[in-house]
Amino acid sequence: MKTPVDASLVDRLDELVQNVRTWLVSETNLLKAKVEFAAKTYIVAAAIIIVAAILCGTALVFLAISAVVALTPHFGLAGAYAVTALGGLIIAALLGWYAHSSVTNLSGTSQTTRRREKL
Repeated sequence: MKTPVDASLVDRLDELVQNVRTWLVSETNLLKAKVEFAAKTYIVAAAIIIVAAILCGTALVFLAISAVVALTPHFGLAGAYAVTALGGLIIAALLGWYAHSSVTNLSGTSQTTRRREKL
């Protein structure tokens, strides 16, 4: 037979379990809402970056065409194309070298260190 104290304790524990369950459901719903908001924000940001990359590529094409037009009187048509292409290749090589050195710096080891370790 349960005493009034035992019944009160069971009721309180049951209420505590219900409160914890409600709190967990609320927290789960809050986290779902935060994730959904972040996902929508990142999707919009990714779309904007893609549009910006396309516009940047288009601008670079027009810049190259303008360089060819501007250099044609000095180097001829073929020479202007060659100078423009060579300039683009030099810029691409420098950017690639910069990216490689940045990644190497992130790894914490330089080529000199790796060469010493091989010896």
